[in-house]
This record gives sequence, structure tokens and C-alpha cells, in this order.
Amino acid sequence: MDSVASGTLYTFQQDSAPANTAKLLQSWLKKNVPNLWDFNTWPPNSPDLNPCDYYLKGKLEREVYATHHSNMASLKASIKSDINRLDPAEVSTD
Repeated sequence: MDSVASGTLYTFQQDSAPANTAKLLQSWLKKNVPNLWDFNTWPPNSPDLNPCDYYLKGKLEREVYATHHSNMASLKASIKSDINRLDPAEVSTD
């Protein structure tokens, strides 16, 4: 994680998906992620902690599907364009 974060403060968030609760992964995280909050610490279904699931996905779906896309390239371009127009405050948890 430190090599990815390059010395900046980060929060590693995980949900309770089976892959994330595996004993091997949890053991690795406890050894390698300082101040780990394991999957049991995060409250379930919390829109404050996961704005992408509770806000961003629905917003992007409404915007992207407002226009018919006849091919994958058009769909991808629309998604990228809509993401680039987002105001960072819309998805901030601060």
C-alpha cells in the first residue's frame, strides 16, 4: 500500500464481499496496512463511506443512458465525459 500511496495519507476501504473477508487477505492486511480497520469495523450499507455505490453510480447511469449509444465506444466516451464533469464536492466524504 505504501508504494501505491507514495507516502501520502490514505484510507483503504473494503466491503464484506467474500473475497475481502478471506482469512489470508485479512492476515496480510493486518501485517501490511497501518491502522487497519478490518471489514467488521465499517458499518454495512453506509452511503457516507461509499458515495460511489450510493450516489455516483445512479447519477452516472441517469446521465449516460439519457442518450442512446449504438456502440461500446460511444458508451465509454459518454461515461468518461460525465465523470470528467463531476464536481469533486459531489463525491467527497469530507
